[in-house]
Order: sequence, then structure tokens, then C-alpha cells
Amino acid sequence: LFHIFKTIVIITTMSHTNTTKVDALLEEYALSNQLLSDGEPVRCVAVHSSSFSSSSIPSTTAADGSVELLSGSQGGIISHFIVSSPHDDSSQKKPAAATASSAATSSEALAAALNIQPGGPATRHPHQITAILSSSSITSANGKSSLAMPKVYITGCKDGIIRVMDGLTHELQRTLEGHSNAVTSLAWILPPSNADQLPWLVSGSWDGTARIWDISTWTCLATLPGHENTVSVAGVPPKDEKK
Repeated sequence: LFHIFKTIVIITTMSHTNTTKVDALLEEYALSNQLLSDGEPVRCVAVHSSSFSSSSIPSTTAADGSVELLSGSQGGIISHFIVSSPHDDSSQKKPAAATASSAATSSEALAAALNIQPGGPATRHPHQITAILSSSSITSANGKSSLAMPKVYITGCKDGIIRVMDGLTHELQRTLEGHSNAVTSLAWILPPSNADQLPWLVSGSWDGTARIWDISTWTCLATLPGHENTVSVAGVPPKDEKK
């Protein structure tokens, strides 16, 4: 999945047979759709799920093959998409830009597929949203923790504030403050499989620091300083989970 300018571009994996490895690599992905949100440049995208399955194996794909996406824009607006399965021929035959004769049908389809500011006008960020991360990709600490993973998604903003949003209602739950510049990246850090604890949230900022947050108390556990300019973070699997 790539995002450029004001459009979200969806790239779909395609099957291939009797091709060389190079050909397979080049032909494996193809453009399947383009989505327009609030008209502002898209700064970040995350896969989300409103169902939050109780299974120990997380899933971000609905039973009908649809996928939910959250995007954050330069205008500080969150958009919520429900995207039909890329392999559904009917969705390919009905592009978003419909003819005049089917304008009403197309309008209804777009309303069902896109919700701008799903939590209401009060959830508009004061600056551009520069990072977004959903907890629906993990149901618990490696699926073995007795602690329930909160049903939320997290946004990072140019104002340096991290916002915790309700994953179902999209309302603002709380804010996490500490960064002195734009929050540019977010990631989960899973604990070891034998640890009865929730994942940690790690944030990277243009202030040259990364911060680790305990999501059971929503407090900062540590600050990692000394970086130059913006910090990009990624959660590395715990040692006993590496293959």
C-alpha cells in the first residue's frame, strides 16, 4: 500500500505461473484502486478493523474480503475507508467516477465506502497527521496474554501530541504528551510470549527522540535521545520469537 499526494493507491498481489523470478517480481503487484479522502494530501495510512476479533490470530480482513483503512491528512482529518476485495470483479467494473445515469447509485456506494471524520468534527487535529497505527493488527501480547488489547488506534501529529482514538466510535480517548516536535512514526513492540503484559507503543519524533509507552497505564517508560532530526521506529520481535 502506497500513499501519494491526495490519493491512496492500492497495490494488489497477483498470481503468476511459468515466469522467471525477475518477471514474477515485476508482475506480482498491480494497481487495483485509487481512493480520495478529504481532498488534502494524505500523510499516513493504516489497516484497521472495527470487529477486533477475539481470536488469538489477528485479522484485518472481514469475512467478505473487505479491508478497512484509516488515513490521516495534511488538514488534520481522519478518513475511514471500507475497501471491497481487490479480487471482486464487481468492484472493478464500477469505478468511483460513475456516469450521470448512475450518479445516485454511485453516491450511495461512496457514502458506504468512505467516512470523513468518523468521530465527528471534534476529532480534527490542529495540524497535519503524520503517523497512524491500529491495535487491531494484534489482539494481545502474542495472543497469549490474559490482558485485553485496547480497541484503539493511535495518531501522531505535527503538534507533537499522540492521540489515542476509540477504535469503534473514533472518538478521542486521551492524549500522550512529551515530544517537543512532530510525531513522525509509531509502532508496537511485542513482549516475549512468556510475559503476561501488553505490547509497548514506541513513537519517533522530529525532536530527535523515540519514546516507549506503557499502554496499560498510558505513561512514558523511557526516552531514547541522541538522534539527528526525525526518528523512524519499528518494533522488532522479541528474541524468543525470531525464526
